[in-house]
Amino acid sequence: MDRIPTGYLFDSNVHKGLNSIDLVRTTGILDDRELEIISFSATELLKRIHTRTFTAVEVTRAFCKSASIAHQAVSVP
Repeated sequence: MDRIPTGYLFDSNVHKGLNSIDLVRTTGILDDRELEIISFSATELLKRIHTRTFTAVEVTRAFCKSASIAHQAVSVP
């Protein structure tokens, strides 16, 4: 957990017992746009990157944040 940016950390005790979707939404780590990004399929994301609806950087950031939440959720003692 030492390598996860501090802005991506959450209090696992507060969010204990939530399913994965609710956990990602309630931590406050992802904003509304990022939540929208992670809801799309890879094919849809590719289309939206091509049309410049999303940038590759913001898609990458959204998935990194989501992955950090997942890592913390499964690494809780």
